[in-house]
Amino acid sequence: MEDIAAIFPGARRVSRPQENSKKSYLALPDGHWMEFDKEELTAREEALLALFSPVTYPKTSSPWAEYLVWEKGTVPQSVKKIQFLHVRTWKQASDDWLDMMAELLSNTLGRFQLPNGNLIFVLDQEQGLAIYDILSESIQALEIDFDVRLTCFLGQIWQEADQKAWPSLFQAEQSLFSKWQESYNQTMVLTFSKLFLWGQTKGEFLPVLASHLRNLILEQDQLTEIILALWEESAVATKAAQKLYLHRNTLQYRLEKWHELTGLQLKELTDLTLCYSLVLDDLF
Repeated sequence: MEDIAAIFPGARRVSRPQENSKKSYLALPDGHWMEFDKEELTAREEALLALFSPVTYPKTSSPWAEYLVWEKGTVPQSVKKIQFLHVRTWKQASDDWLDMMAELLSNTLGRFQLPNGNLIFVLDQEQGLAIYDILSESIQALEIDFDVRLTCFLGQIWQEADQKAWPSLFQAEQSLFSKWQESYNQTMVLTFSKLFLWGQTKGEFLPVLASHLRNLILEQDQLTEIILALWEESAVATKAAQKLYLHRNTLQYRLEKWHELTGLQLKELTDLTLCYSLVLDDLF
């Protein structure tokens, strides 16, 4: 991408192409695009871009793809808690494995495929289905039974209050996963916390995710202090409660409320580390 920017200083990186007759686009390996002003291109350069990276726009795609990827229309259906499962298929003998995924993911609202090949499952998480546990227990059997090889990235649970930001949050998660795919292709189930912490120095898309989660933390009663106390006490809830002069049941209630709201478990070190990194400014 640096080489392209050096040759075309006016080009810029965008999450998706626009239906604009004055622009040309070049697809990037991570699923993003470089956007060029046609006025700055020679006829030969414009023809080469169209040849090597033709832009196609969805005509009859999933309404969820229209909303999340192309930001067209409104949210296809009402949902209080939403989660995106991003799946990369490194090897696929047939589509038969998708029938099993449909059985495993009973809370699926919709499914669509991105131009970069990643498959997206849109999940209704109002009931808090333990998707990570389900996938972790099933991924090896899926691969053996259906001759497929997968990496699954389970995104963050986002609230209905963030509905206007769902497309940008989805696109930021997808950018993070695409960045990971540039270096790795292991069969595994990736959690949001793990991938967020891995990508903290690797992309401009993380502030979108971080700001929403930090604001959600600040909205909860005493949660910043709870996160800091748990960190200092190595996630031992009893010691953290004593430090905060809270009854242990009160602390447990607030931890359970946060888990129900976001899917993040503060007694689990990876999730705690993610939340701790978001409230570090409150230490100073």
